[in-house]
Amino acid sequence: MKKKFLLTIISLLALCFCFTAKVQPASAAVELSNGKLNNGSTHGAEKQKFTFTMPETGYFYYQVYLHAGWYLLDGKMRWSESYYIYTDMECEGKSKLTKERVSYSKSGYESFTSPTYKFKKGQKVTISVFDDDKDIKTSFSLRAFYTEEPNKEKEDNGTKKKANVIKNHIVYNASTKKKDVDWYVFTAPVYSTYIVALHNANTSSKTKNLPITVYVDGKDPVTKKVANGYNWEDVLRVTLQEGEKLYIKIKGSYTGDYQVRVKRP
Repeated sequence: MKKKFLLTIISLLALCFCFTAKVQPASAAVELSNGKLNNGSTHGAEKQKFTFTMPETGYFYYQVYLHAGWYLLDGKMRWSESYYIYTDMECEGKSKLTKERVSYSKSGYESFTSPTYKFKKGQKVTISVFDDDKDIKTSFSLRAFYTEEPNKEKEDNGTKKKANVIKNHIVYNASTKKKDVDWYVFTAPVYSTYIVALHNANTSSKTKNLPITVYVDGKDPVTKKVANGYNWEDVLRVTLQEGEKLYIKIKGSYTGDYQVRVKRP
């Protein structure tokens, strides 16, 4: 009887060991900070997860950048003129986006920008990035953003009189195409120094400059061509009186996305 009992215990322990050995710990999700660029790599259909916790009630969106051209297959770096990966997004178990495509093509880099969603303070957003091909690893970058109010460009803003109003330190997302003109107006809430900055989000390996001109009464206009890439570029640092305005004109030179903001240092 004792022998049978002992054999039963050993069998149960062996069974438990087998189940335990087969369980693979899930990859820990990366916690995102507002506006910070994070790099990652796909591992086939295994979802690379990122989380973002809303600091306050407000608006959320994110961007995924697929690094141009190169991917890893069979331990060798290879080049492709056209490929894509996918992204999902959910908030506390409720799906918001499913298998949205992030593409690269030989004509240029195409970043993915999600719609803007309103979430409450403390809600956790989970973003996944993955591929269909289990043998391919592709590099990507990802940014998540929180804003106090909706921040999409509103058409028609093609003239100075119809300029979109932008507020201090809020990132505004917009799209452009050749010969498209976008105007923005900023009114200084207090006497201070302000920085006008632009992010040319077209990260093709081919240089694609985006011209921006800033107008302030009593000063010569400042024009700068901002090269495409992952980083923001300061265009102008200027001191404004309370209530003083500055105007921003962005002239499209390609079809793609950009971001603009005015902020105090």
